[in-house]
Amino acid sequence: MSLCDTNIVTMQPTPQQQHQSTQSIADYLAQLLKDRKQMAAFPNVFNHVERLLDEEIARVRASLFQINGVKKEPLTLPEPEGAAVQLNEKVYVPVREHPDVSHIRNIYVHI
Repeated sequence: MSLCDTNIVTMQPTPQQQHQSTQSIADYLAQLLKDRKQMAAFPNVFNHVERLLDEEIARVRASLFQINGVKKEPLTLPEPEGAAVQLNEKVYVPVREHPDVSHIRNIYVHI
């Protein structure tokens, strides 16, 4: 293979490289969201920084759906089968015995 031929060959990333790329983008997005939360302590002080941060967050979110030039289509769910069923369950909440405990959090965790 000559030097001229190397420009023609393109290497496809391995699934592991794609996962690492997606993970690094997700980590970067998490850091941006953390920065935006910290900026919320100073409302209307750093207007341009807030705008740039919001634009970068939007750009990174969009890039999560398009990796290596291949657009990822959203997942489509199959049509539901059968009748819709609604389940109800009453839960005893011992508020009098434990007034300092957040019972709502515990209920959501066990659902």
